Amino acid sequence: MPLNDRETTQGPVLVTGARGFIASHVIRRLRERAAMGNGADSQVIGLVRGAPGEGEIACDLHDAAAVEETVRRLRPAACIHAAWEIDPAKYRNDERNERWV
Repeated sequence: MPLNDRETTQGPVLVTGARGFIASHVIRRLRERAAMGNGADSQVIGLVRGAPGEGEIACDLHDAAAVEETVRRLRPAACIHAAWEIDPAKYRNDERNERWV
């Protein structure tokens, strides 16, 4: 599906942190665009840390081999990275977010 009005994709769009606040809205919007005919043949797949639900795949982003296998298998056209630590008291300076980069 087009990520903007001038682009088309040739594979699924992966969204990390799929159940998070930002990623869930991104996924919803991309799926709405696909349903309106803007690339309806493209798939939006959420990557999650735990057990996957519909339209999701479990993938530990801190496991390089798992990430490589997932990318090799799915051959995505794009990935939107929205996974990060969300503890409200410290997320802005949480050192664990360095791992997400």
